Amino acid sequence: MKVDDNARTEFWKTTEEEVGEPILSFAMGAYFPEEGAKRPVFGLLFLTKTRIHFRHFAKESWLQVGKKSKEISFEIELEGRSLIVPPKLGWFRRLVMGHLSKVFQLVRSPSTGGFSFTVENNESEFVSTLTGLVGSSRAEND
Repeated sequence: MKVDDNARTEFWKTTEEEVGEPILSFAMGAYFPEEGAKRPVFGLLFLTKTRIHFRHFAKESWLQVGKKSKEISFEIELEGRSLIVPPKLGWFRRLVMGHLSKVFQLVRSPSTGGFSFTVENNESEFVSTLTGLVGSSRAEND
């Protein structure tokens, strides 16, 4: 589905007005609502200088006709947090683990857990921008 450039520009202009800061980077991604969750919630991730934002837009399920998902929208302060980058894995482990092989965590301290997410497109720019805002460390292999 092709999105009109004017609609895209208007969407980001409106979003910047809503959040009160310029958008530095954005990507499609997934949020894992709880540790070990196998079913992530897919949506839009975007960064401002002080927060990471997530928006899952309500949509009708194509498996369950008439059932609509709920809109989910939240933001997380970046101050005092760091990014834990997933370990580099070999091709076989990436194949077996799928999207779980590239789960990032935004945490206050490595022992407390935090906001877990994947970036599905524009990963290098988004993660680079986020790392520049909060710093990062690499997770260890099991």
